[in-house]
Amino acid sequence: MPLVYVHGIANRRERGAHRADTLRDAMFREHLLSALPGGADHRVYTAHWGDLGGRLAWNGDSFPEAALQRLGTHDPLAELADEVTDELARTTEPRPERLVLDVALRSLPDAVDLLFVLAGLVERDSADGPDDGAGGDAEGLAALAKVLSDHYALPGLPDPDGRPPRPWLTDLRDDEEFLAALAERSRPYDAAPPPADQETLGDSRTTGDSWLSGAWRRLGSGVVRLRRAATGRAMSGPVGRLRTAGVDAVPLLIGDVTTYLARRGTREEPGPIVTRVAGVLDRALAERADGSPLIVVAHSMGGNIVHDLLTHYRPDLKVDVLVTLGSQTGLFEELKLFRESDPAVTGGSGARVAMPAAVGRWLNVVDGADPLAFCAEPVFEGVTDYAYTSGRLWAHSGALHQPMFHARLARRLAEGDGLA
Repeated sequence: MPLVYVHGIANRRERGAHRADTLRDAMFREHLLSALPGGADHRVYTAHWGDLGGRLAWNGDSFPEAALQRLGTHDPLAELADEVTDELARTTEPRPERLVLDVALRSLPDAVDLLFVLAGLVERDSADGPDDGAGGDAEGLAALAKVLSDHYALPGLPDPDGRPPRPWLTDLRDDEEFLAALAERSRPYDAAPPPADQETLGDSRTTGDSWLSGAWRRLGSGVVRLRRAATGRAMSGPVGRLRTAGVDAVPLLIGDVTTYLARRGTREEPGPIVTRVAGVLDRALAERADGSPLIVVAHSMGGNIVHDLLTHYRPDLKVDVLVTLGSQTGLFEELKLFRESDPAVTGGSGARVAMPAAVGRWLNVVDGADPLAFCAEPVFEGVTDYAYTSGRLWAHSGALHQPMFHARLARRLAEGDGLA
């Protein structure tokens, strides 16, 4: 069963982004594809179009000086440390040595998600090359994510010993103890052998000879990085905590959207972004085994590109399930920006736009904390909006590395007859 992922705006293959992509794809395979009919294919394709998006010809010289200074200091990990400490400050005094533990005391699933968001940042910032075993780390992290979401942290599921999660957390002192306790309590569930072509990842202090020990080390590295970032931000004082979130993405966001709209071309002569995404879909359809279902997951601007593609440029492409995440398809249709948008079809007329004929089932995931996520169900027929609340800590792209997101998406897609 093939899955095609289409990314959103401001996505460039820089600073080890391929490693974070590997982790994302491994989580798609481990959670979603393995749980659905025909999932043995486990093939994930990425339609990467970021290099065709907007480019700054003067390297951002048109932006004010203050913005340029923030552009130079943008650090996603430091921003995440700010978000975590600010969120915790509502109810407790944040302490760098126990940030993840304090999140766990409020919500264990949120803490698990935070651990894997940190792991994704560690992967992205790693100085190692692409052939250093990153794929092995990604597979181990994805397997561990499934262990924790399936057996441990999803709401409504008990701890291994059948008790609610909170009591055993209250005696822990810091994040190191939390991670060690989580590993120990998860030990009964990580006994599954590694894939046949995967070497064991060695020993670790918390997990012995488990093949997931490398994944635990990655989580530990993320916790250490978060602590350092939080300590540094606290020592720098309020002046050093100017918000940089999204500042360097703004010109790329504007550039990617305007570049796509200006250069998407015609049906007879489609533009480069349309051509590339269509080519990846064609390849996935050609290589799928026995006509197995095709799933497309489109994030942010990727959802708008896919909608244009399936309604105007390539309505012949058959997509069994379309998942849009943090996307603006509803907004784009309200603004009548799609090639097939009909100005006569509006909410005032009491009508909704027909779902793309090539799509069998469409799920639109909306995080209320994500300023770039819009509903689609009120605008399009056939689509179902699903709320996914990550909180303000990990909105927009953070969900792609969250075990709870992948587990819940797999459950939703397994429901109904969309993949029968």
